[in-house]
Amino acid sequence: MSKKKDYGNGWIHEFPIEEGQYWFHGNRHKHSSSPELETIFCEVHKTGGDALIVIAAGHFMYKSELGENWAFKKTSFPELPTF
Repeated sequence: MSKKKDYGNGWIHEFPIEEGQYWFHGNRHKHSSSPELETIFCEVHKTGGDALIVIAAGHFMYKSELGENWAFKKTSFPELPTF
């Protein structure tokens, strides 16, 4: 298991290990011909067991498919006010 890299300001080079909302920045596809990095919103949910799934742009995201340079940052959005 590789050590977690902390890039500062909450960005870490570690696949999410708890439920929540995250920003992802990096290359989602290690076999992509495009070197462009992207920033996308992700949600992490528990499955029936203890496993977690990461959903980004309507697709599952797998650590094994990520390119070399990537990081996640946990975020939260404010709740809508009640009337």
